[in-house]
Amino acid sequence: MSNLTTLLKSETPAYETSLPISGLKVSYRPFRVKEEKILLLAIEEGTELGMLNGTKRLIESCCDEIEDAGNIPMAELEYLFLKIRSKSVSETLTPSFTCPITNEKINVKIPVEEIKLQKPKTNSNKINITEKVGLTMRYPTINILLKNKITNIDNMTTEETMKLIVDCIDEVWTEDEVFKREDTVTADMIEFVESIPSNKFETIMNFFANVPKLTHTVKYKTKDKKERSIKLEGFDSFFE
Repeated sequence: MSNLTTLLKSETPAYETSLPISGLKVSYRPFRVKEEKILLLAIEEGTELGMLNGTKRLIESCCDEIEDAGNIPMAELEYLFLKIRSKSVSETLTPSFTCPITNEKINVKIPVEEIKLQKPKTNSNKINITEKVGLTMRYPTINILLKNKITNIDNMTTEETMKLIVDCIDEVWTEDEVFKREDTVTADMIEFVESIPSNKFETIMNFFANVPKLTHTVKYKTKDKKERSIKLEGFDSFFE
């Protein structure tokens, strides 16, 4: 007698993609009812943190190579979610937005394959603080956002900003030694960050302002028959 739990597994197609920042090759499959349930529960919860956690769990379930999706950059996680969603629901998204000129609600259709990950040409993760001291940064991840209860890196409080910087420092280096974040006490890292000169602090904030984002320019018509366009950016813009 067949085991009911394995009847459909062999019929599930698998796909491959390369993550656009790290270049890591991963295989993924469409989500099943149990993964869709994770997403629906997150939507019902109605919080940004709930959506982040639900997306993380769904990707971990659909990708064998990824044990903790919370550790990959947010941009790659969003990219991978859209890939999985396109094979599970539809290869076309139908997001809506408000026209900034007429305030009309606009509904559009976007092929998932046309949504690209925009990577700034100049956004080095190495930042010189002085001639002898520098930082190596890493892009924000879901685990970092969940840990610090940050829902929007474009609109953070001063306290959230400090927490994000501390946890996104991969290492502090000098001419003679390297201090890894995981080997450094948080209180010491906070004290170090608070001692950074103001002009260098702005350089760090520019790093976050230029993290890779999902983008797509949409052309549309408003009720006055005029053709307009808008650039949609970020995961929220494409999530239905």
